[in-house]
Amino acid sequence: MLSRFVPKVVKSAAKNQSVLAAVTPKVEELSDELHLPPCDITPQKYDGMTYEETLRIRSERLTPSLLTYYQDKLMIVQGHMQWLFDEKGKRYLDLFAGINTVSVGHCHP
Repeated sequence: MLSRFVPKVVKSAAKNQSVLAAVTPKVEELSDELHLPPCDITPQKYDGMTYEETLRIRSERLTPSLLTYYQDKLMIVQGHMQWLFDEKGKRYLDLFAGINTVSVGHCHP
């Protein structure tokens, strides 16, 4: 019974990959033109574990079957309201709908 659905799933996955491959260059072209709105927060200097150390610990302690939807892992070290900052101070807009972050943001006063 399952064998009837496998070709459809494979075909669907191939179609999704081709769509993603077609869209990715366009998104990358636009990334130079897109800018985050101004932010009056300057992240604190990060002096914790290095990115490489966290990757090593992650590979040692997390199951290899952990599904991720990204190639390069982010190391978020600080958050404020809707903003997240990585270990280098790069700012990201948090689009994840967490339980409290939706209503109050990160580090709400």
